[in-house]
Amino acid sequence: MCGVCGIYNYGSGAPPDRDVVQAMTDSIAHRGPDGEGSYFDGEVGLGHRRLSIIDVTGGKQPLTNEDGSVWITFNGEIYNFKDLVADLEKRGHTFRTRTDTEVIVHGYEEWGDDVVLKLNGIFAFGLWDSRRKRLLVARDHFGVKPMYYADERGRFVFASEVKAILQVPGIDGSFTAEAIDTALRYGFLPAPLTLFGPVKKLAAGHRLVVTPNGAGPQEKYSVADTTLLSGISEEDLARELAHRIETAVERQMMSDVPIGALLSGGVDSTAVVTLMARHSERVRTFTVGLRGSSEIDRVNEVDAARRTAKRLGTQHEDVQVGMTEYMDFLEPSYWHLEEPCTPSALLMYFVCKLARQSVKVVLTGQGADEPFGGYARYVGESYGEMYRRLPRAVTESVVPKLLGASHARLRWRRGAYALAERNPIRRFERIYEVFSPEQRAALFRSDVLPEAGEDVLARWGADIAQMPALDQLLRIDVRCGLADNLLIFGDKMSMAASVESRVPMLDMDLMRFAESIPASVKMRGHKPKRLLKRALARIVPQEVLNGPKLGFEVPLEAWMRDRLGTDMRDLVLRAGGVVDTFMHRDPVEELFRSHRDKRANRWRQIFLLVQLEALRNVFRNSSKVTRAPDTVVLSRVASAS
Repeated sequence: MCGVCGIYNYGSGAPPDRDVVQAMTDSIAHRGPDGEGSYFDGEVGLGHRRLSIIDVTGGKQPLTNEDGSVWITFNGEIYNFKDLVADLEKRGHTFRTRTDTEVIVHGYEEWGDDVVLKLNGIFAFGLWDSRRKRLLVARDHFGVKPMYYADERGRFVFASEVKAILQVPGIDGSFTAEAIDTALRYGFLPAPLTLFGPVKKLAAGHRLVVTPNGAGPQEKYSVADTTLLSGISEEDLARELAHRIETAVERQMMSDVPIGALLSGGVDSTAVVTLMARHSERVRTFTVGLRGSSEIDRVNEVDAARRTAKRLGTQHEDVQVGMTEYMDFLEPSYWHLEEPCTPSALLMYFVCKLARQSVKVVLTGQGADEPFGGYARYVGESYGEMYRRLPRAVTESVVPKLLGASHARLRWRRGAYALAERNPIRRFERIYEVFSPEQRAALFRSDVLPEAGEDVLARWGADIAQMPALDQLLRIDVRCGLADNLLIFGDKMSMAASVESRVPMLDMDLMRFAESIPASVKMRGHKPKRLLKRALARIVPQEVLNGPKLGFEVPLEAWMRDRLGTDMRDLVLRAGGVVDTFMHRDPVEELFRSHRDKRANRWRQIFLLVQLEALRNVFRNSSKVTRAPDTVVLSRVASAS
């Protein structure tokens, strides 16, 4: 993993300011502490920070082909690069390094922009073709690695993180009402939106080309096959699935430096670690947990992870984080995250910081829930057709009112509200919705009302509209909810600790097969991840397979009702902040009062406003922000014996 950045002055043809490219590169030094490099060619400047994983001594970037006509700054890993090297050598290409980066350069010479279709890996890169004065920017199929860009006044700027782009003079990083409105809607920012003015996010499975005539549109290159398998027994599907999972794990263990794994008490990470143990004598595992209350004990996975580690004989360490450590790191974390996401994002940093003491690479179980139907919302969707047969008055009024008046769990109320929607795309929107359209309308002041933006979900739904509704939901969730929320924080928090995080459950070969299996088979009997669990039955113990799904839940609902709630209120309502600039204070005050008095559960809404204000505060002087705000939180991290 690395950090990439670059500038292409396609309008003027003027050479980029070397000091600016250096400032961009310096701002993402945490992504690559092992080295840096740059390349300048007329109107183009490329920067790179390196975390050395493959070909430690020979993989310096930016990297070029034999005659210096094609240059690349690359972030990621290409797991099938050895196969591609063999193919390209037969076609007459000569390789000078053992790094996976070089295969993209020669692949571009051979296949052009379609080189991305050949890559099984995680990647974000900028590739400069000096002969054609052409820049190709791409993000991997499922968006494991981020890529941002800005195109203004004849200047195209790209980078792994927003903060690098904000080092460029003249790029205004002010928040926009449209982006804030979208964040309030989903709880995260689907591509191409970011909070920062002209800065955009390249969508998962997309590429973009810049020529002397300007930047083209984001082009979707990764179009999933909508043909679903039929006539194959569940046993045969499970057997093939297990084989592909093991192959993916083994393939992603490639490294010239020490590797480990993040281990929770759940099915997916347990499977990954078990399979790693088949191919390695001694696996290092790392776990993060929470401490401090009965609410935390209910979701803590530390004990379950310790049991798994003991059974497998791994070299195991864990770290437990309390409310004070969590809140101390809250604002500094958003210098790295750069956009709102799930509250558990911060915990990823603590466990990766622990892992960094002994490894550079970790494998995780992230990414299995979305393609295999692991969330409660998918169970709800599998019953949705029956639910929507009820009269609209019942599904859209009576049931939500009954649940709202009771002490039903928040996810049940959200589920009933979402399932009432007949349109699958809008149903997805409701599933994620944090603030309803009516609530958002009441929040914004009339003088800063957001303009109607792009329907970001429609882009993903267009190609799969003829598929069954549950299959549509899984595919959109992989490419939008997963790519621009969970994978964003997986990348940002691991790279904040200078650790490469890999996700074998999103291996391209595995995913092509997984997405060819009908969702109704994956969840037969309305059971989450039923087929995946059957595939893993010979790998994962029954107590893990049948155990409750916990996840990295942070007990913010409870935390917000003690003094922490007052601290968050003071943060959100500070003078000159997001609320003060864009919103009315009264409805925000009511959010805090109703949550404190237990009249309503508003933790998701409150925490989203906290995130927006933390982001604004960290980046209020964006052009001068080159390092994370100081924090003492790491001094409190202690590993388990």
